[in-house]
Amino acid sequence: MLSPCDGEIISIKQDDEKKIMALNISRLKHYGIRMPFTGTISNYYETKEKVFTLGRFIVYKYNSSLELRSEELGKVHLLFSGIGSLKRAKIWVRSGDNATLGAYLGYLPFGGKVVIEFAKELNILIKEKDSLLSAETLLISKGKDNV
Repeated sequence: MLSPCDGEIISIKQDDEKKIMALNISRLKHYGIRMPFTGTISNYYETKEKVFTLGRFIVYKYNSSLELRSEELGKVHLLFSGIGSLKRAKIWVRSGDNATLGAYLGYLPFGGKVVIEFAKELNILIKEKDSLLSAETLLISKGKDNV
């Protein structure tokens, strides 16, 4: 699996069911989101939650989730979050769409945080603080861990 966007790894964690990688997309860099492998978009959803209210002024946190599937890697989740409508992920694909490696799925305006969740059986090829290039940096594989 290649990196879906430019950025920097801010954390790598593992629980009993999955591995979780968080990365930050800089405000000043390219913030397009690309397909990390050839596969299918199996689910897409977006949620909106109120952060705070000041009179008539309401600030929301938007969360978008793409569930991707590949024959080799299985299920991979891409989660995007941003506070305010200017940092809301703009996703062009929908459930059932097929996409090839490197195809644009959307973008995260003005950067933000992306969380990638994948099977615990897959191996991580990068480490925290590594810089990523969209559709170029290898993140995970079925091979040997690099960390």
